[in-house]
Amino acid sequence: MDELLNQIKDYINFLEKTFGLDVSVCDTNERLFCPLMKIAPLNSHKNFYCTFLKKNPRIQKECVAKQYTIRSRLNATDCFEGMCYAGMYEYVYKISHDNEYLGFISISSLENNRQKSLKRMRAICEKYGFKYGELLKIYDNTVKKTDKSIDYYKPVIKPLCSLIELLYIKINNPVENEKSDDYIFNRILSYIIENYNTDIKIEDIASALHYSKYYISHIFTQKRNMPIVFHINDLRVQKAKELLVKTNFSITEIAYQVGFNDSNYFTSIFKKYAKITPMKYRKAHKTK
Repeated sequence: MDELLNQIKDYINFLEKTFGLDVSVCDTNERLFCPLMKIAPLNSHKNFYCTFLKKNPRIQKECVAKQYTIRSRLNATDCFEGMCYAGMYEYVYKISHDNEYLGFISISSLENNRQKSLKRMRAICEKYGFKYGELLKIYDNTVKKTDKSIDYYKPVIKPLCSLIELLYIKINNPVENEKSDDYIFNRILSYIIENYNTDIKIEDIASALHYSKYYISHIFTQKRNMPIVFHINDLRVQKAKELLVKTNFSITEIAYQVGFNDSNYFTSIFKKYAKITPMKYRKAHKTK
């Protein structure tokens, strides 16, 4: 199974580097949950506009609810394209096996109709209290303009759908024992991926998973051989590296986007994990 997971990871990297695609896999029924957590950083949104919005818990819940709307649309077709309620354009491709719905692949971070996107962005600002200028800057640093149809990327996305279908066939029943330590560990990883850019605490994870914080801490340390906070900070640093290279956000803005309220503390943590300051990392890796 590890070989297949590596093939999936390599193919997603290929799609991102060759076509500049923002690829994420959504497993709404948790049929593929446990194995996909092994490539979790690739399975998380690289769409910085969306992750910024989802710092608001109400939007996070609304986005999760929309995933089930996507499923209903995929009952009638194997792919579709459209704009989400927040103004982000995406292509969606169904993953299935023997007509059984497993999830979908999303290609996002796209702009197809700027006027329509900005109208939806203003509505989000009015509803949730975001500053329009701040949100617009993040949006513009995230999106790539597209005039492609849903069929344009189908020849390269369908093989990924097939690889993930093969993963499902191999594991057959990924949640046979939902109380196992492996399952709980993967749930912890999933929660961290969804919430790393908020002020996340062990108590929050424990409450969400309905276990004590001591048990959660024990399981994670046993499986990863490090405290949860080390893993959270490492993930934040990896996300910060992407922002440093792909955007022109200031260090303070990046610190906030990846879950730090203090830019000086962020710089200290970044240097501890990356062995270099954020500014020096940007100068060394940012393409001109």
